[in-house]
Amino acid sequence: MEWIIKIFNKPKQRILVKFIPQKEQIIFTGQVRLSNNNFVRFDSKTNLWVDFSEEIHPMRIDLETIQELLYKVYEKMNERIKIHEDLSKSFIVINTIEINE
Repeated sequence: MEWIIKIFNKPKQRILVKFIPQKEQIIFTGQVRLSNNNFVRFDSKTNLWVDFSEEIHPMRIDLETIQELLYKVYEKMNERIKIHEDLSKSFIVINTIEINE
């Protein structure tokens, strides 16, 4: 079972929550929608949801813990988005490398 948590004013970010009864787990995954235009240069797919953060918790959970995990996943995702943006800027500059053997 899955639920998608939309983030206000952040249409390219979401948190996917999966309940896996067989493993007795709930997985919170921070995802970012990447596109060829601004993030991904190597992939031909557009609007691809990419996992940027994840927290796993046993299935017995209360509302306060859910809120804490959502916030934790959101914060980690934003930290990693900044790093990804910086890396993307660097790789735009690097088009070709030459290796002399």
